[in-house]
Amino acid sequence: MFGREFADGTLKDLLAVPISRAMLLLAKFIVVILWSLILTAMLFIVCFLLGAAIGLSQGTPEVFWHGTATLAVAACLVIVTVFPFAFFASVGRGYLLPMGVTLLVAVLGNIVAVAGWANYFPWAVPALHVELAGRGNLEPVSYLLVFLTGLAGMAGTYFWWRCADQNR
Repeated sequence: MFGREFADGTLKDLLAVPISRAMLLLAKFIVVILWSLILTAMLFIVCFLLGAAIGLSQGTPEVFWHGTATLAVAACLVIVTVFPFAFFASVGRGYLLPMGVTLLVAVLGNIVAVAGWANYFPWAVPALHVELAGRGNLEPVSYLLVFLTGLAGMAGTYFWWRCADQNR
């Protein structure tokens, strides 16, 4: 969403459109959110159908709604933690820098999990929320850090697009 214009050389065409950069970025972030929610819904449906196909027990409505709520919250947490990568795609003027930062975040996530600080590392919070990595002692500050990380990603991307020299 944020690196292709640089890689394809179409950024100059995008910026020539009579729409403010803030609106362009808002539209891009909305598309990221909607696309992520659609993929989450598809994942939910496929997993539900696979569970029925392999004959998992039907369970109770409480289990169903608890799992649905857990998936919805985890999806929102993941979506928000993706926002900083838009900044790295913009700064790196392509998609290689955000891919490298993603690898770095994955490595750091493992290190902070072993050190016992995963509940303070925004990219580990979604996994801890669904208890993939065991109980993480999630506190309200864990969710606040995820929110602030997403907000910082959006703000950084906005200020970079507003202030950086877009000469390509």
